[in-house]
Amino acid sequence: MSVELLMFGVTKKMDESSLAIDYVVFVLLICASTSVAVYGRLSGPKERTKADFVFAASSSVSVIAMMLSVARGFLGVRVFLGYPSELFYRGSGMWETLYGMSIAFPIVCFVFVPVYYSLGITSVYQYLDLRFKSRLVRCLASGTYVMRSLLNLGVTVFTPCVALKTVIGLPYWASICSIIAIAIFFTVMGGLRTAIMADVAQLLVMMACSLIIIFQGLIQNGGVTNVVNISYERGRLDFFNWDSDPTKRVTTYSALIGQLFMSLSIFGCQQNFVQRYCSMKSRRKVYKTLLGNVPVMTVLFSLSWIVGMVVFASYYDCDPMKLGHISDIDEILPFYIEDKFYFLPGFLGLIMASLFNGALNLCVSNLNSVSTVLWEDFFSQIPSLKGLT
Repeated sequence: MSVELLMFGVTKKMDESSLAIDYVVFVLLICASTSVAVYGRLSGPKERTKADFVFAASSSVSVIAMMLSVARGFLGVRVFLGYPSELFYRGSGMWETLYGMSIAFPIVCFVFVPVYYSLGITSVYQYLDLRFKSRLVRCLASGTYVMRSLLNLGVTVFTPCVALKTVIGLPYWASICSIIAIAIFFTVMGGLRTAIMADVAQLLVMMACSLIIIFQGLIQNGGVTNVVNISYERGRLDFFNWDSDPTKRVTTYSALIGQLFMSLSIFGCQQNFVQRYCSMKSRRKVYKTLLGNVPVMTVLFSLSWIVGMVVFASYYDCDPMKLGHISDIDEILPFYIEDKFYFLPGFLGLIMASLFNGALNLCVSNLNSVSTVLWEDFFSQIPSLKGLT
């Protein structure tokens, strides 16, 4: 491959008019995403009570929307950027974590959900208070959740900011402040219902972007057979490694067992997911949502790995990082898009807006859940605040 093609932002670079189109697309999609909050406020049931705000005015949220929202809650920005680079540089080992996730959903469905749903709790940590008759245990658990969520938000917000600065030169402070400000606006405007609507819209955009990348990559690299053969022959499709050595980075055993317990803790015990289950009108709908998520998650989870395969097929004999054109493995996908989609004005802006909105939506979801936990487990117990509706 010609080094000329790899001159990141120098040769075959979009001209000024194309770059302007990317900026316009980026801004328009951010504005469209913000309008979701306004639409959520003006349409459908209004959030008049705490239950409406926390539980998303559940009668207006469909099973399909909830299903996509749950999937989107796990398949975030780090998946969109991280999995292609994982396959490119380390192979398909982490792809097998799908096994653990698939097993976790039925367990959550039939073991965890009946307990939460029958108790009618607002904060998942209320269960600990009821079970152990200890306010201290509840506060310790909810406190660790709040701390974990804040740390996770830091990573979630910063991840797309790296791509935004690398590709379009948006300063860190500008993208961070924008994401946080819009996320607060979203949360105040619509509660969980708006978060779910934003999740669905963003997931559909990310799916469309992934499919465009895949189709273009297949065309450029000689079709499905050639892409698969290149990945297989160079050790990027190594499944069913049953090595029990715990020092190995990832094996089928560690992917299966480790992800099973990780998924149980996320989907079964984490406030932002349990809050979605309890928002649905009936337990039957929750069962449909969770069991339906197994095939949905399988398809969506696999898209990013297939993107990684087409990227690898393009650069397998000339690693951009070894050539010095990128400094971190997570830059491989933005690099690929700028290198290969120069002929499609606006697509780079679409990807950057997708990353921005992806971080935004996760912020909205987490802010809603963290605020619920903080209120239910801490502030509502202050005597002067107990009377507030």
